[in-house]
Amino acid sequence: KIENMSYHGMYSAGAVLVCDRSNIESIEKYGTFTADGGFGRIEKCQLTGNSSSDTVRFRTSASGGIEDSTITGGKNAVLIERASSVLIGKDKAVTISGAENGITVDSSNVEIRKTTINNNTGNGINADRNSSVYLGGDNTITNNGGYAVELKTGSTLSNKCSNSNNISSNSKGVFSVSLGSEASLCNMTLSSSNVIINAVTNSTVKISDSSLTSSSERVIYSRGSALDINETIITGNSSKEALTLNDGSDLQISKSTISGAKSGIAAVYNSTVRLQGGNTITSNAQHGLYLMNSTLHQYSDTSVSTISNNAGTEIKAERSFMKLQGVTITGTGGSSEIDLRYGSILMLGSG
Repeated sequence: KIENMSYHGMYSAGAVLVCDRSNIESIEKYGTFTADGGFGRIEKCQLTGNSSSDTVRFRTSASGGIEDSTITGGKNAVLIERASSVLIGKDKAVTISGAENGITVDSSNVEIRKTTINNNTGNGINADRNSSVYLGGDNTITNNGGYAVELKTGSTLSNKCSNSNNISSNSKGVFSVSLGSEASLCNMTLSSSNVIINAVTNSTVKISDSSLTSSSERVIYSRGSALDINETIITGNSSKEALTLNDGSDLQISKSTISGAKSGIAAVYNSTVRLQGGNTITSNAQHGLYLMNSTLHQYSDTSVSTISNNAGTEIKAERSFMKLQGVTITGTGGSSEIDLRYGSILMLGSG
């Protein structure tokens, strides 16, 4: 056991640093474990930090791993920075909790498996400045005060499709993707009272084979970003649009269902919706699709999309352009199935 130290608990510069079956706590100034270059490994350890420093740090081209351990407290429970690379939870479970942020990755890479990240006051995972986060499966990211995962400045997030993750009850929402970052996600079942995906400022989100539900907010919000959605069920709530596209956003969607929202898709201010076929937009409280100063397309070389049984209009457009082929539009809820206003143009092909 190491405790009551003024500076570091364990520190190494350019060498091998191993914590094995140890407790480290009450370190006054710096972290309990710092690998500054070289290789660091934490196994069967309990590490407790304080709010003024990071509990575990891998920095300056360091590499290493963490498994079968508990890391509690700190400004960041785990900080991986300056071109470092770490594998967390390769074979045995890791718990990370009680910090400001669970894991922060800065210009570095992390793979996370079999890890619980919960009860942090900020984000579960932060990634900034061209960092990479890979969710290898069997992770639990819950009850954090910010987002489950927040990506910034060219960072990336992906996951192993064959393994599931439990991501829920994070106060701000599930994923925030901003400043040119990219999330590529598959086989996700995500439910929240907040936004599921927030994509802004030239970012990209690709999601497939998933189920997304928000009980109070938009399911997906995009501002100036690109979305590619395939074979996904999107369920909203009657107070918010399921998908909102703003400020030049671009959506391609195929073989997906959107229902239960105020409007299925709202695209405004020079945004573009491309129905790639096989979609169903139904049973929303107002419109199936709402467009303002935006465009909507589906071409004849794709399978049929259906827009039906939305309580207001199936499509409402203001100052917008639409070209639809292979689309079935039906309904009994609205007084007008297609409502064109302020010079909107609709071109219909077969369907």
